[in-house]
Amino acid sequence: MVHPFWRGLVVYGAAVLYCSLCFCRRRATWGQRLCRWQVMRLDRRRLSLWQGFERFMGFLGAPGTLGLGFLDLGREPNRRLAHGRLAHKAVVRVRPAAGKNWAKPRATDPAPSSAPSS
Repeated sequence: MVHPFWRGLVVYGAAVLYCSLCFCRRRATWGQRLCRWQVMRLDRRRLSLWQGFERFMGFLGAPGTLGLGFLDLGREPNRRLAHGRLAHKAVVRVRPAAGKNWAKPRATDPAPSSAPSS
C-alpha cells in the first residue's frame, strides 16, 4: 500500500506537469482547446514552463479563499482573476482561421442546391 503522502505528491505532481506543459507548449489544456481558449502573456508571447507553473499554483489559491476571488470578475475590466493579474496573463478566445471549415460535409450528405425550394 502506498503512503498517502506519496500518493498525494504523485497526483499533484502529475497535475502540475500537465498544466504547466500544456500552458507553455500549446497555450491551453485539452478542455480549453475544446472551448477554443488560449492562455497567453499580455505581450502575446507563449508562457514559459515557470509561468505555467505559476498559473497552476494560482489555481490552488481559489479553494483557500472559499471562492471569494471569483468576485473579482465583475471588478476587473478584462475579467482576469488574481492569478492572471499577478502573472500578467490573459485567456483569449481563438477564432477559427479563415477558410478552415470546422463542420466539413460528409460524402453521404446531399449537395446544397442553389435553387430555393418551394
